Amino acid sequence: MVKLDPAGVPQWTRVWGGSATDRIEELALAPNFMLHTTGGFLSANVDFDPGVTIFLDTAVFIDGFVTRMNLDDGLW
Repeated sequence: MVKLDPAGVPQWTRVWGGSATDRIEELALAPNFMLHTTGGFLSANVDFDPGVTIFLDTAVFIDGFVTRMNLDDGLW
């Protein structure tokens, strides 16, 4: 996920997922400019935490996820 300013200059970048198939299925922008995403992943270990602490989850088949991100600074 990348936020660009009006000139196309990157403001911040966030990456999440693992080593297998991980994808966002739906995006929704709330009136308060929070970005909501849903999707699924097959990776055995997935990092959904952009901070120092790593959150890992184990997928057996396809697991789903829902995230919420602040578009001002890209924080969860």
